[in-house]
Amino acid sequence: MNIPDTLNDGQRKAVEFDGEHLLVLAGAGTGKTKTIIARAAYLIQSGIDPSKIQILTFTKKAANEIVERVKATLPQSDENSLSGATFHSWCNQLIVRFPNLFGAAAYTVIDPDDQLSIIKMVCGNQNLDFGKLRIKPQQLIDIYSLARNTKKSLSESLRIKLFKNKNWITYKIWD
Repeated sequence: MNIPDTLNDGQRKAVEFDGEHLLVLAGAGTGKTKTIIARAAYLIQSGIDPSKIQILTFTKKAANEIVERVKATLPQSDENSLSGATFHSWCNQLIVRFPNLFGAAAYTVIDPDDQLSIIKMVCGNQNLDFGKLRIKPQQLIDIYSLARNTKKSLSESLRIKLFKNKNWITYKIWD
């Protein structure tokens, strides 16, 4: 196998690891990307089908870069089915492929721009004005998100987000 000479002992151990699954965790500037590229190339050169390797990163750009750099180290015939993805997109693919496993048979992902557009449409493209209290569309998104993620009521989420967790009775929100 062609393992780069520039790898340190820890990187070399990760590249040559003899198990099925490997998670590489290391700080910034420690050579994680170089190690992952070498590991993927090592597995493919060892006869592992590239479609059985999943490279996960935090950004689409990083995932694409790693896949391209692995492909550049391999003969043309080996490079076709290697894939990389972000953790979020890979998990989304799992939910779409196996919705009943996650209790998510009918769900939709709405990106932040779409969220804002929908809320603006609901608000008539303006801030909600209750006397001294003005609620911007992004604040409504944050309130709803808090309610969904913490399973709190909308009233409780409003109290937390708009009134800094103080009791309702101390505020007069409209004249």
